[in-house]
Amino acid sequence: EPSYGKIPWWNQGVFYEIYVRSFKNSDGDRHGDFLGLIEKLDYLNDGDPRPTKDLGITAIWLMPIQENLPSNRHGYHTEDFYSVEQDYGSMEEFKLLIEEAHKRGIKVIIDLVINHVSNTHPWFQDALKGPESPYYDWFIWSDTVIHEEGPWGQPVWNTPDGGQSYYFAIFNFLIPDLNYRNPEVTKEILEVSRYWLEEVGVDGFRIDASRHLLEDEKNLMDLPETFQWYRDHYFPMYKALEGEKYVIGEQFAHPDRPEFQVAGEGLDMSFDHFIRIALESSLIKEDAKDFYQEWERILGQYPSGQFGTFLSNHDLDRFMSVIEGHYPDEETAFLAAKASASLLLTLPGVPYLYY
Repeated sequence: EPSYGKIPWWNQGVFYEIYVRSFKNSDGDRHGDFLGLIEKLDYLNDGDPRPTKDLGITAIWLMPIQENLPSNRHGYHTEDFYSVEQDYGSMEEFKLLIEEAHKRGIKVIIDLVINHVSNTHPWFQDALKGPESPYYDWFIWSDTVIHEEGPWGQPVWNTPDGGQSYYFAIFNFLIPDLNYRNPEVTKEILEVSRYWLEEVGVDGFRIDASRHLLEDEKNLMDLPETFQWYRDHYFPMYKALEGEKYVIGEQFAHPDRPEFQVAGEGLDMSFDHFIRIALESSLIKEDAKDFYQEWERILGQYPSGQFGTFLSNHDLDRFMSVIEGHYPDEETAFLAAKASASLLLTLPGVPYLYY
């Protein structure tokens, strides 16, 4: 059992990741939407505990649903933290989705992108006016290029004015990073989070790019200060709210340092990507050694069961597509995929399925 009390709801079920835009359309406009998703809730879980034709999932993770830069496909370029994407429907329709999901015993968490915003966001547009803007220090500026390149060899300093000043954006120039060394940023992001948890009624978040909030002149990710920020600010905020709220972090990194021990402290848990990698390796090699060794590490690393597991997500190729080319026929590949799904759903950790 978790070391921090009774078994919470997220340790008792299965999550289902949904990209709303491509899931189910209700009105013929070629965009998936909230009403279309409501139409499919009984397929996911009809609320009847007896054996039926539903999948039996108990929670949904929705990829970003806030108003987003139209050119960004998946929704991670936020333009308005307090809105819903107009292609998906209205806020009233989203609240109806939550209500209908809850009737069936389905929890709803949403992606929350707090590391950065779109460069079209009003905060950044105002910051472009210069140091006199109240939002200037909400972003990270320099008169020189401090880091020549980022963790993936990408440029991270970008200039809006021909080289007079530079702003920091670890992923790309379209999404400038927020400055978490400014307490005003922390204050606002906590308010954004409370809004969705209390006023809208979601059950929690998946924090995108959770390892990137703070950086210094030498390190652009995994700073101890980042994890301390969650412990000092974020965890106390959402655990003080009514209801059992849940937050999982996206961290594509081996949790081999104490700051990754997030369960029950900084966040409820984080995803472990390396289970999937080891399973793929073992299936392709037809040798369980890699998978077994990875599980030995995992079981000794986390508090019992406090990590997220998955075979595929929106950033990756479909699991079946990855492994099918390594088997002589479709039937054998299908059996390997079925075995993988069985492992995902029965081994420790909280399983996430991508539809």
